[in-house]
Amino acid sequence: LPLSYFPLFTYYALRFTIHFSRFLVFFLEFSQKDFIFLLTYPNEVSNIQEKGGNVERKRLLKILDVIITIGMLYLLFMLIYPSYKEIRENNLQTQVITNMYEIKCELEHYAAFNYGIYPEDIREIEPYLVNGKLPVNPYTKKRMGFDDFQINEYKSITDTKEDNSVSVNGKFRGKPGNIVYSYFIPPGNTGATAYGLVGFSHTGKPIYKIDPAKKQHIVVLHL
Repeated sequence: LPLSYFPLFTYYALRFTIHFSRFLVFFLEFSQKDFIFLLTYPNEVSNIQEKGGNVERKRLLKILDVIITIGMLYLLFMLIYPSYKEIRENNLQTQVITNMYEIKCELEHYAAFNYGIYPEDIREIEPYLVNGKLPVNPYTKKRMGFDDFQINEYKSITDTKEDNSVSVNGKFRGKPGNIVYSYFIPPGNTGATAYGLVGFSHTGKPIYKIDPAKKQHIVVLHL
């Protein structure tokens, strides 16, 4: 939560504790007659002044306690849920980046046995996979297949390192958790000597990080 929310959050948390404790007492003492009162609440309220009884007033206060407690729960939910969503998304993105590092290790393993040349087809790394399997997509909770990878060829060696939103890497789009593998073949060469990996967030756009200057940078694993 932003720091500016904490005084408000503390205030409502205390009020919630008070009302919730009153609600527990109310719940433990709730009787069949009280349920009937709850169902006939509009008529009972109109008759409270005519009857002038303390019992009816107490029942009305119990109902108000329930309403206040529900309202406090809703308010706490509205304050906490956005932060929960943000934390959950950050965890999922971190797992995607971990998957990218795993693929990077396997690409390097491939290059070590192929004279420093990287594959043009990501399927070529299959013999070098850890335990013979691709990582799990954290968004779908299913193991990835090679069809979940996009293949792209860079036109320039500088494309492998570009991390701004208007670069080649910033324009990629894909399903959450999927990865783009892009390779670069220098003019006159027959094999790829550089590559870049980009993963997608829940928005289908590349995962990015924010630096201290508040600038966004696409997460690109490259060589």
